[in-house]
Amino acid sequence: MYTYIDKAINDRVQLTLQLDDGSQLVGMPSWPKDRSRVNIKAHGGAAWIPLADIRHVTT
Repeated sequence: MYTYIDKAINDRVQLTLQLDDGSQLVGMPSWPKDRSRVNIKAHGGAAWIPLADIRHVTT
């Protein structure tokens, strides 16, 4: 999962995250200082997603 997130950040492409609760987020990822979560900037605003809540990552 870290590899896909890092690649999307470096390539400046959007990610699709499928979360444990069944929801999906699409947006531009970035790492905060604490790498236990990822920041996703989407159309509706920004969201901090704990890595433990992510089921699948698609680039």
